[in-house]
Amino acid sequence: MFILATAITRPTNLGKPFTRWSGRKLADHLTRNLVRRVRVGRERLRQILRGHGITFQRTRT
Repeated sequence: MFILATAITRPTNLGKPFTRWSGRKLADHLTRNLVRRVRVGRERLRQILRGHGITFQRTRT
C-alpha cells in the first residue's frame, strides 16, 4: 500500500528537509505528491497507520 510505504520511508529520502514524519506532514505530502496523489484526512491517516502498527511520536519544537 502506497500510504504505508511512504510512512516508513525517511522524509529525507523523498527530498524533504526534515527527518521524521508527523501526521500533518505525511498527509500534506500524500496530497501534493504528483506521482500518486492520495486525499486522506489526518485522522483517517492515523487510523490506517495505527491499524498496521505505525505510530508517530510527538516532537518538541
